[in-house]
Amino acid sequence: MEKLNCSYISIGFLLGIISSLHCFSMCGPITFFFLKKKEKKNQNQIKIKNQNQNQNQNQIKIKNKN
Repeated sequence: MEKLNCSYISIGFLLGIISSLHCFSMCGPITFFFLKKKEKKNQNQIKIKNQNQNQNQNQIKIKNKN
């Protein structure tokens, strides 16, 4: 009976590992795609903010010269 319980536990453990690897290989690329898309969107927003800040600084400089 002791060997039987141990084999059920080890089979359950191996099935868990196999199903985890399957999930990672199937859903991993989809997750990676969405993370990359979000990262690009954030970078574009940062560029726009920096451009706006530079324009504001240039306007302040022009006003100070006058």
